[in-house]
Amino acid sequence: MAMREQLSKDTPLRRFLVPFTYGTIAINDAARVTLVTPDSWVPRAYPFDEEGLQLAWANAYRHLPGGVELKVELTERAFLQTIFDRKAYIDIRIESGVDTQYYKQALEYWVMLRAFVKGTFDVYYPTAADQQRFVEDAETEHFLLQAMGGIQATSDVLVIGDESLPHAWESFAPAEKYTMVIDAITRFIDVVTAGHEQVGKVQAYAQTLFASFSGPPRCAPVGRRDWGGR
Repeated sequence: MAMREQLSKDTPLRRFLVPFTYGTIAINDAARVTLVTPDSWVPRAYPFDEEGLQLAWANAYRHLPGGVELKVELTERAFLQTIFDRKAYIDIRIESGVDTQYYKQALEYWVMLRAFVKGTFDVYYPTAADQQRFVEDAETEHFLLQAMGGIQATSDVLVIGDESLPHAWESFAPAEKYTMVIDAITRFIDVVTAGHEQVGKVQAYAQTLFASFSGPPRCAPVGRRDWGGR
């Protein structure tokens, strides 16, 4: 949404992001129909009635990992700088004792992906002056602030003291802003590639006899509510 609403179609940033956002509207529309519509796949899979499921959706973002935990470890200013920095998050997790193969591989992928993103934008903006113009451009600023402010799982902590997010953004030096933009782009690509692959392969579990799904008998009319145990 931030890309479509804030970036001109010919800017390097939007052109770079297009391959990673292609088909987003179509797949999200399909997800709405199959995952959150009453009597669709998710309502049939979980033991909630309609009211309970709405309460679950409304509170789910408060339990999402991947960023909020940083708030405990960092100052508010440092948190804002590292909100998209996957390496900072993984380092904290490993230091806390959660040193799993998943995080090791995720970190390895992040390092490669960030080098790709930074290398690309360093071609467009090779000097410090070029990078300053890029991050201080109104489109870049509005894009990043909308992306940061729209993250439900962190929106309630994206404040530095009594300052709003736009005022906090202005407190950073151009080099810091450039790093934050690179991290934001990298994190987005990370989520829609390896991140989505990691969380989106439920089909393998659904195909086994050990997965617990509630659903109507094959001969029952669609929409019946008397499925076993529901």
